[in-house]
Amino acid sequence: MIKTLAILSIVLTLLLGSHLLIHYSAVRGFGIAQGTLRKTPFTRCKRVLKPGGTYLTTVPTLTDSLQMKWTSLTSSQQAMAVTNAYRPASEIIADLSLIRDLMEAGSLSPVIDRTYPLDQIVEAHRYVDGGHKKGNVIVTVHSD
Repeated sequence: MIKTLAILSIVLTLLLGSHLLIHYSAVRGFGIAQGTLRKTPFTRCKRVLKPGGTYLTTVPTLTDSLQMKWTSLTSSQQAMAVTNAYRPASEIIADLSLIRDLMEAGSLSPVIDRTYPLDQIVEAHRYVDGGHKKGNVIVTVHSD
């Protein structure tokens, strides 16, 4: 039986334009696994990598960083952190301009899960920290 939450995830994925869905249990191993927002630790992602596979993350914890280095040294799997911090500002500006153009053309739509007013910032953080958000959480600031 598929849980309601899983059905909502499938519907959202299809609405975002996916043409093919593959459940992780149907695959014997992935060539690339990406960890985002620290939701899934490296040790869990490592288990689904094929030999020679690569793990990517944008926000590694200290523990993940140490485990990633050890894995890269002792196995055929590779692990690396990817960041924008060291890219030239001109490249980042070009990327942001492309995103703006795609949004203005209607080719890219952000997924907004919930919106909170600034005076509910604590509730917004609780919701995000719960790990079940399905899109962006927006905090609005109104000036009167």
